[in-house]
Amino acid sequence: MSHAQSVLLEGKVLQDNVPIANVEVINKQLNNVSLTNVLGEFEIPIERENNLAFFKNGYSYYFPCQKKPDVKLTNQAAKYLLEVNDFACFSKSHAGAKTTICKVTKAEWEVLDDHSIVFHITADRFLRNMVRAIVGTLIDIGNGKLTSEDLKKIIESKNRSMAGTSVPGNGLYLCEIKYPYL
Repeated sequence: MSHAQSVLLEGKVLQDNVPIANVEVINKQLNNVSLTNVLGEFEIPIERENNLAFFKNGYSYYFPCQKKPDVKLTNQAAKYLLEVNDFACFSKSHAGAKTTICKVTKAEWEVLDDHSIVFHITADRFLRNMVRAIVGTLIDIGNGKLTSEDLKKIIESKNRSMAGTSVPGNGLYLCEIKYPYL
């Protein structure tokens, strides 16, 4: 770890498998600034071919299926996530969050090729297990197991057991943190 990274982390040690791509010096007066309006973006790549997933072991989610989920359906359903603010149904049960209110500003699927898709989501905060549960639910919609109307009912229920199965954390990446005051 470089000196700049050590200074930035102020003694907090990261595991060897957590790379730091960029370090920037910021105004020290911002140390005690509230994290209000900070946006985080996650993505999770999904592979339908086992031989592709093998080479990306741990860096993508292998989802065995005959055909890829209908990305048009999943994107239509994902738009609804921008209209709601209570994501209790996607939170790990008994996680102890003080609130389940989040503001999602982006939720969309991108087709990379015939065998690979990736889900992008940006929000002002994330609940424990939220992204993985949303991805599992949207995959169910893309495969015809659920409908967009089912998604609305799931969210309104605030019941985790109604949502789809959480996908594994393989390939779940925090891609960006945006600080509006920098």
